[in-house]
Amino acid sequence: SLPDFVLGLVFVVLIGLETLADNQQWNFQREKAKRRKKGVSKSATDDFAAGFYRSGLFAILRKPNYSCEQAIWICNYFFTVTAANGATEYLLNPSFVGCFLLVLLFVGSGAFTEKLSSAKYPAYSQYK
Repeated sequence: SLPDFVLGLVFVVLIGLETLADNQQWNFQREKAKRRKKGVSKSATDDFAAGFYRSGLFAILRKPNYSCEQAIWICNYFFTVTAANGATEYLLNPSFVGCFLLVLLFVGSGAFTEKLSSAKYPAYSQYK
């Protein structure tokens, strides 16, 4: 059906964006570790001196990988809704519990990492 096609397309795009965000963060952390071994100037204003990545997808969202992961689970939930062929009584079905709990988990872990990053990197509060 058309809703399944659209959800499938959204799902694939979200996986691609999450993969891109993960790769951007991975490459940044590897390069940051290399520069740390060489000695980075603390007066530099780039991402490496700041200690956290704020370019690429991270210039748009602070945690694009978290956002995409949550959206993937919400997308999965909507697949269960479309499986009911538009029957509105299935709009809120038992699959919602798993989706909701995973989103809550990411909200909690996101808040926790925000707190850690703010404490570790002085420039992070300006980035927020």
